[in-house]
Amino acid sequence: VLTSNGFTVHSTGEATTGTLSAAVLVLNAAFSVNLTPSHNPLEYAGFKFNAADGGPAAASVTNRITENARRLMAAGSQPPLAPNHSLVRECDALDCWQELVRRGAPLHHLEYPAIIKRFHEAANCVLAVDCVHGASRVHIRALLGNPTTDRLILLRDNADPTFGGVAPEPSSANMQGVMQALRERGEPLKLGVIIDPDADRIRFTDGDIEIDMNLFGAMAYHHLHQGKHLKGVVAKTVATSNFANAIAAQLGDAVFEPRVGFKEFKPVIGKALVCFEESDGISVIGHTPEKDAYIGLILALDMMLSLKKNLGDYLH
Repeated sequence: VLTSNGFTVHSTGEATTGTLSAAVLVLNAAFSVNLTPSHNPLEYAGFKFNAADGGPAAASVTNRITENARRLMAAGSQPPLAPNHSLVRECDALDCWQELVRRGAPLHHLEYPAIIKRFHEAANCVLAVDCVHGASRVHIRALLGNPTTDRLILLRDNADPTFGGVAPEPSSANMQGVMQALRERGEPLKLGVIIDPDADRIRFTDGDIEIDMNLFGAMAYHHLHQGKHLKGVVAKTVATSNFANAIAAQLGDAVFEPRVGFKEFKPVIGKALVCFEESDGISVIGHTPEKDAYIGLILALDMMLSLKKNLGDYLH
């Protein structure tokens, strides 16, 4: 449909919401399209449209798409298509994501290559990642620098469009495999994560306690403020706990607290150190205005390796 209408299409194959958002920014594209059920069962597969800023599109845009779709369905026919394959470009979305993180380092101070190098060298650290059969499985090894060590444990990293029959969300029930894998390891530093199928949501554990975004978002803000010496707003949806509010009050920073929905953070993109929501989504200053599990994972690794303590200890 797109090439029939003269659009150049950068085709990524299977990719995550966060890497597609990064590709929009790096390629200066008009929008991205992601076919995904997100964190829901396969029957919920939908059409995710992100705008030219890489973030969730405004209602004025998505309403127009919906109206056009209804009109075409009501007509019972489609306009003739003449696909132009010369307008299709292969695109590595993870390369775009890595480039964007490098560009954003002066703002968020997350030195991605150095963090990965420290992980490779940290014999006292183990990382467990549950992909729940989602798109992160195609990137996770490369994202982490293709380590050859057994200190990277991957769970549910094979293709399964039924997601093993579960609702593939970062839930307490789905986290149990990661927690068990970490409990069986002897390394003192342990990090476990579960990522939803389109990898825009992530939840954490150190093998002992589960850390959802209500907690981790506040910890991430504290880490960037105190560990990276950054100043700025902390942004959280109104449904999120007030843990971040209490920290911000002590540190003298403002809190931006919009209604639910990651697109509601648009007024503070480029100003807020961290944007996070109760449903396990997070992004940071200098990154995409879309929630992204990968930046959450890199941030958690940086916390643990910089502080030389587990996330549960940092939380306490």
